[in-house]
Amino acid sequence: MSHEEYQELLALHALSALDVEEASAVEQHLRTCAECRAELNEWREASGLLAHAATPIEPRASLRADLLAQARSEGRANGKAVTQQAEVLPFRQPARRSPWPAVLRIAAAVVFVALSLSIILTLQHQIASLTAELEVQRQQLAQSRAMQEVVMSPDARTTALAGMPAAQNASGSLIYDRKSGRAVLMTHSLPPTPSDKAYELWFIANGRPMPGGTFTVDSSGRVMKMDQVPPEALEGAVFAITLEPAPGVDKPTGAMYLKSGT
Repeated sequence: MSHEEYQELLALHALSALDVEEASAVEQHLRTCAECRAELNEWREASGLLAHAATPIEPRASLRADLLAQARSEGRANGKAVTQQAEVLPFRQPARRSPWPAVLRIAAAVVFVALSLSIILTLQHQIASLTAELEVQRQQLAQSRAMQEVVMSPDARTTALAGMPAAQNASGSLIYDRKSGRAVLMTHSLPPTPSDKAYELWFIANGRPMPGGTFTVDSSGRVMKMDQVPPEALEGAVFAITLEPAPGVDKPTGAMYLKSGT
């Protein structure tokens, strides 16, 4: 038999409907034909599904002989010679489309959207961080220019601040413009600032202390900051620094760390 003839018998073989001679011939062909083996497995799967889906009915013994006789009779009526094996077109199970391509496309779209959102959020965070850094640098540059203007002003005056018993090794200076009152405070070797405290600058004029700004120092006890001297303290005032509760007080309560002469 040809390869095509063996294929025509696979459906019947899957249903165990071949006689012993035909079944033996098909089995011998299957040993050397991978294509027919694969097709037979498909027919067996299909027959298994049909067996579970339908109520089993025992066919009568002469059914196969009747079917073949009818096929030969129809072939002779059409002028065709009919061999012992009637030509039977196999019923192939419709191919089931796998859902995986659609699932993979959806998964790829989800991943793409997630990555896009992640990139956008990352860029937004980086832009916000850079904007904040630029703003800090802008403020520092503006302060540096303001300090330079005070120091270079023809009306600038420098007052030294000496360490008191609480900080004998500390020192500082206050440079201020006698016309505008803008001032630059610089300190050295002040003790570290406690977490609940802050240093506070005082302008003492006519025995009355007026509060200036508060500040903390770095690990070397240094600070450089802008301040504003009140008009009444521009001439003949005493400048002092005390350690006060954060964020500062209206009247000095803590120990004095730095003080200018009269």
